[in-house]
Amino acid sequence: MPLKSCRLLGTNDVAEILGCTRRHVCTLIRNGELEGIRVGRREYRIKKESVIIFMEKNRVDSEINFN
Repeated sequence: MPLKSCRLLGTNDVAEILGCTRRHVCTLIRNGELEGIRVGRREYRIKKESVIIFMEKNRVDSEINFN
């Protein structure tokens, strides 16, 4: 895949998509739950595809019947 077709998102963008805080996104990256690329000392970039994969892996099936 050519680099220019790769869409990178900042932690603020991902936090907005996931409905959480920027700090939580950084925690997910440090814990290995979300793939991110470190840029500088305190910033990450996340591939759009990585966010989609994370969301699919953590999807909750609302059709589950506990009875």
